[in-house]
Amino acid sequence: MNLKEKLLEDLKRAMRERDDARKSTIRLVRAAIANAEQARRAAFVQTEVKRGVKARRSEWANAPDPGKAKEAVESQLIMELAESLREEDFALGDEDVLAVIAKEAKQRRDAIAEFKKAGRQDLVEQEEAELRILTEYLPQQMSSEEIEAAAREVIAQVGATGMAQMGQVMRPLMAQLKGCADGRLVNQIVRRLLTEGSG
Repeated sequence: MNLKEKLLEDLKRAMRERDDARKSTIRLVRAAIANAEQARRAAFVQTEVKRGVKARRSEWANAPDPGKAKEAVESQLIMELAESLREEDFALGDEDVLAVIAKEAKQRRDAIAEFKKAGRQDLVEQEEAELRILTEYLPQQMSSEEIEAAAREVIAQVGATGMAQMGQVMRPLMAQLKGCADGRLVNQIVRRLLTEGSG
């Protein structure tokens, strides 16, 4: 069972058990996944239409009204693509679904911080409940100590000695820790290590 199927099964169970928090959180995640799949499809169509219009330049460039002729070619290409494309061609795999869930979790963390500043404990509790549900689908998050150990390794590999190499450290480190660590925490740890190293 892939992650999308698991989300659907969990949604059905939440509906049977009348677990409103889980039901609404999973629905939001599934909507975010659908949006990501639609964006992937739209980007593909846009690229293919541009390529097709360019390849069929002879059909519209010398027409009496090139603008209208070009639009007609674009419309025809879009119709041809619509007939040939299938939804499953743009379905997100587990890794991409995890990225969507991680993004949703990050939004909850950011919202929690903002609501705490505003003194809205009711909204903090709601966001924390959603975050708990989201983290069930994510790989176990690394501890600060584990992140620091990984960061020290990358810093040594890159040969970073100060903040000027922050980007050189963060790129490979974030690729290594993808989905297993909060980017903000990783950033803080790397910043501290590089500041200590340059001091």
